[in-house]
Amino acid sequence: MPKANRSALVALPTALLGVIGVGCLPAPRWETETPLFTGIVVRGDKPVAGATVLLNTEFHDSGCANPLERATTDDVGRFELPAVTRFRAVGWLIGDPLFDWSICIAADGAQFPGHFGGDMGNLRSRVPLRCDLENQRREPTGICVESE
Repeated sequence: MPKANRSALVALPTALLGVIGVGCLPAPRWETETPLFTGIVVRGDKPVAGATVLLNTEFHDSGCANPLERATTDDVGRFELPAVTRFRAVGWLIGDPLFDWSICIAADGAQFPGHFGGDMGNLRSRVPLRCDLENQRREPTGICVESE
């Protein structure tokens, strides 16, 4: 057998073992990292207009220092944060992906921890939230509760 063919026969299994051992493979794709968030911001029973709702993909970041998405509540306190998608050049072969997010709310000169959460595997397409600025039960998931 020529030397070039023997090298190819050794290189291919070695590369395959390397991919399996590391658990990832070049597989370029767009990956959705958060669901669509819809909801309402209230103070007690009254809607809060003009509040800023921030979203990032760092779990339990109560300051939302680097938001990837932001929305402003309308006259009846409603908001919608689009799903965050990112381009990935490499994909994992084993295990389910983990997704984390933090939502923060800025209103009336104060910042509130909105919702901290995550999913494993397949993301839900939409998460409806009701965020009450008077909610004192802020930990561990923030002032927002899932609704509907």
